[in-house]
Amino acid sequence: MTVPDPDELSSLLTLGLIVELSSESAGQPVNHREVLDGSPAGLDAPALSAHVHALAESGYVVLDERASGAWLVRPRASGLNAWRDLDGRRKTPRERRRRMRDDYLIWLYDQHEEGKSPSADSYLETGANFLGLLYTQEDLELTGEWLKERNFIRGPGVWGRPDPLRPQLTAKGTMYVEEGLSVHETPASAGSTSYHNVIHGSAIVAQNSQNVTQTQNINTWKDQARELADAVAQLAQLTPSDGDLSKVAVDLREEIDGDADPGHVRVFVDNLVKALGTGVGGALGGALMAQAAAVLSVLPQ
Repeated sequence: MTVPDPDELSSLLTLGLIVELSSESAGQPVNHREVLDGSPAGLDAPALSAHVHALAESGYVVLDERASGAWLVRPRASGLNAWRDLDGRRKTPRERRRRMRDDYLIWLYDQHEEGKSPSADSYLETGANFLGLLYTQEDLELTGEWLKERNFIRGPGVWGRPDPLRPQLTAKGTMYVEEGLSVHETPASAGSTSYHNVIHGSAIVAQNSQNVTQTQNINTWKDQARELADAVAQLAQLTPSDGDLSKVAVDLREEIDGDADPGHVRVFVDNLVKALGTGVGGALGGALMAQAAAVLSVLPQ
C-alpha cells in the first residue's frame, strides 16, 4: 500500500486530532485554538489553517469560518472513515515492521557513514515512526532480530533480547542500501530489470537485460555458491591485475567442494562483495554483486 506524502500525512494527522477532540466533546465542533494547541505536527496557525482547508475541500470535515479569523470544525462521516483506515494501517504490526526494516537499515548505514557506532535503542530516540505513530521497543527488537537472521546486520546481544545491541551492517546489508533495494525483495526482482544468471562451461555471466528472464537451473545453495565461484574465476581472467578476485574464487570453490561450511562460505562471499564494491569488472561486476546477494540470502544460518 502507498504511504502518504509528508503534506498529506500531516493533514491526515490533523484530521485524527479533530476526530479525537470532537469525540471528547460528544460530536460538537472543535475550535481552532484546541486544534492548534494539540497539533501532532507542531504546526503554526497558517500551516494548520491550510491543512484544515485541504481537509474541507476533500470532504473530510465541515469548516465554519468566522469574520475574526477563528473557525470551528467537525469531522464528516467520510473523515471518520479516512482516519480509521489510516489509524488501522499504522497500528498493524505486519505493515509497520515491514516498513521499519528498510528504514532501520538505512539509518544504520547513514550512522556508520558518519563514523558513528550507534546502539540499537538510539534509533527510537530519533522519533522514528510509521504514519505518525512512534515505533515501540518491541518493534525495534523484532526488527533487529529479523534483519540479523537474514544476514543484513550482525552484532552481539544480551540474554532475553533477540536483536544486536550495537548492530553493524554486513556486506549484504550495505549492498542493499547502496543499490536502493528493499530487504523484502531479491536483486533479481527489484525494479523493472529482471534477470537470472546462468553459467555453463566457459560462458561468462549473463549481463542485465531489460524485461528478459533467463532460465536458472539451480537447486541448492551449494549449486548457487559453486556457480558464483566459477563466475568470479571467469571475471578474474578478464581482470588479471586484480589478484583478490582470483583468490576469493579459489577459496570459495575449495570450501564448497570440501567441508561446505555455510559460515565459511558467508565470509568468502562477504569478501567478494567488498572486492566488487571497488567497481572492478564494470557491469559484469555489478551482476556478480547481485548474484552474491542471492547466495547470501539462501545460506543456512
